[in-house]
Amino acid sequence: MNSAAHPLASTSTKSRTGIPGFDQMTGGGVPRARTTLVFGGPGSGKTIFGLQFLAEGIRSGEPGIFVAFEEVADRIMANAQGFGWGLDHAVRMPAGELARWYESVEALVREVSRVTKS
Repeated sequence: MNSAAHPLASTSTKSRTGIPGFDQMTGGGVPRARTTLVFGGPGSGKTIFGLQFLAEGIRSGEPGIFVAFEEVADRIMANAQGFGWGLDHAVRMPAGELARWYESVEALVREVSRVTKS
């Protein structure tokens, strides 16, 4: 196997997740400006992975959005608080409104586009 890294896999095109072992294993994090699917069964760490990545982005001054379909906002915020990530200051709307705000997938796509352009 060729040990030379692909030119598009450089760390300059990656976003750190804040998870040291993962960032080292992947050569710097997840690909920047791409969609990354985190997949796994219940309890496999998807929410924690996403929250830690979001917290790292906030520390780096990057915009971000976290989407969950099965967990309520209060539980997600409690998870973050439990790890000391304190994402409360980053939420721009009341937690109770998060679940009701998106009426359709189209509204979600528009909001993601708006947030990532600002």
